Amino acid sequence: MKIFYSCLEDYDMAIDDFILEYETFPLIEKDEKHICDYCKESSAYRLRKMEDVADHSDDMV
Repeated sequence: MKIFYSCLEDYDMAIDDFILEYETFPLIEKDEKHICDYCKESSAYRLRKMEDVADHSDDMV
């Protein structure tokens, strides 16, 4: 399962791409430790499938 990382500017594109690939809405979490998949700036969010999440409710947006 791929995790999508996005900055604030590429957030909409990441959501669109996630929905196209997985046909479901992503779980959106804060993430400033990675690089945006689109522009290579610092990430602000990570998007992943709900069923792949243990208990990270403190990270959710």
